Amino acid sequence: MEGGEHSSRELTVSVKVPCQECGGLGYIQRVKAGHVVGDKTKKCRTCGGRGLIPDDMPVSQLRELLK
Repeated sequence: MEGGEHSSRELTVSVKVPCQECGGLGYIQRVKAGHVVGDKTKKCRTCGGRGLIPDDMPVSQLRELLK
């Protein structure tokens, strides 16, 4: 950018959001007849067992999440 110009891009924030597949647990829970069944050692394939996924999101989107 030249002197005095402003970028039209919105600032982004690096955040870690819960995995949509496992809900942030890091493993998949199976429910059968209202009871949780399953092995907690089976890692979620989407997040690799971390539970959180790093993401860059616009500041305005972060503000909406925090409301």
